[in-house]
Amino acid sequence: MYGETEGIVPLQPTVYYMRDLFGEFNPTIYIGKEKKQVTDFTEHRQTFEDCLRACLDSLFHPDVSFTRTSLSRTCSYCSFAGICGT
Repeated sequence: MYGETEGIVPLQPTVYYMRDLFGEFNPTIYIGKEKKQVTDFTEHRQTFEDCLRACLDSLFHPDVSFTRTSLSRTCSYCSFAGICGT
């Protein structure tokens, strides 16, 4: 992985909001109440991987059924609304 290569610069994570991509756009991620800018992913890698794994495990767990949102208005933006019958 990138983080395991020697002599590399810190990897700064960003989030791209597609709705804002061509307007005023700031991909910077801030964390905590003090809004500290995240400039090195290494500090947050393990927590991110743990949370991502827990989320994916939940999504793909065979004993956990999919439940639709109770907010039908949200479905109007979803490309998959037809699949779940909304």
